[in-house]
Amino acid sequence: MTRSTGQTARCVWRPGQRQQRDALTISATTALWWGRSQRTAREIVAAQPADAWTCLSAGEGSKGPRLYAWLRVRVNNAHSPAWERWLVARRSVITPEDPRALAYFLVCAPAATELAVIVRVLGQRWASESGCAESKGEVGLDHYEVRSWHGW
Repeated sequence: MTRSTGQTARCVWRPGQRQQRDALTISATTALWWGRSQRTAREIVAAQPADAWTCLSAGEGSKGPRLYAWLRVRVNNAHSPAWERWLVARRSVITPEDPRALAYFLVCAPAATELAVIVRVLGQRWASESGCAESKGEVGLDHYEVRSWHGW
């Protein structure tokens, strides 16, 4: 499952307690416990060495494979040692210096889960979002906006 939090920094998110796989889109300014201190997702990613990034495909897109550079960093997890919480970052391979080319995810999954599996699951979100947008366009809801509603 993947979800988006928008700009909400404080959320109660404990899938590890329930042993449930989950991925949550977070902002760069979301504070996470890393070691003995809280750091923003942006700071944690910036502290990683350049060779920690791995180029993987997030699946097929309309113009071929969607290749990105991916990074996974373990963040504090107070639950079962069989489960882990990771900060996962996705960066454009075309414009890696552009800070807008970074996306951040908080992932909870079994400790043995490989990065390629996480990337595949996160990549499925693109297919869902593009399918919803296409469906809205086909039924005319892409330009539809309700401004008011009058009851009888």
